[in-house]
Amino acid sequence: MKFSEIRGKDVKELRLDLADLRKELFQLKFKGGAEAVAKPHRFREIKKTIARIETSFAERARSEQAAGAGTEAGSKATGAGAKPAGAKATGAAGAKTTGAKTPEAAAPAPAKSAAPKPKKKAEKPAASKAQTKPKS
Repeated sequence: MKFSEIRGKDVKELRLDLADLRKELFQLKFKGGAEAVAKPHRFREIKKTIARIETSFAERARSEQAAGAGTEAGSKATGAGAKPAGAKATGAAGAKTTGAKTPEAAAPAPAKSAAPKPKKKAEKPAASKAQTKPKS
């Protein structure tokens, strides 16, 4: 299902589709454990469609919050002591704080090596004399 199709549907339809897709994914996983699945590409398709639907829900929630917060933000900004959006935080007595860090925070973190650690080779157990066959 394309994202444009998802945007065109209402929330009720999307919730039903989401439930159906999750059920289908479960059934595919269940069949996959017992036998070969006829259409293995459906796993990826279903997962992507589920993600698209959930993204659509998140978009709708953000747009609703933005619509509701737009009226509140205007009244807060006009109050006394309101700072512009780009204003920096100030310390005690209104002085600007410097970028100085505490000694603990200023210490650099130990560097991690990008190369993976080599694995130890498993040692073979030493053969005892009882296990070896005598040559005749």
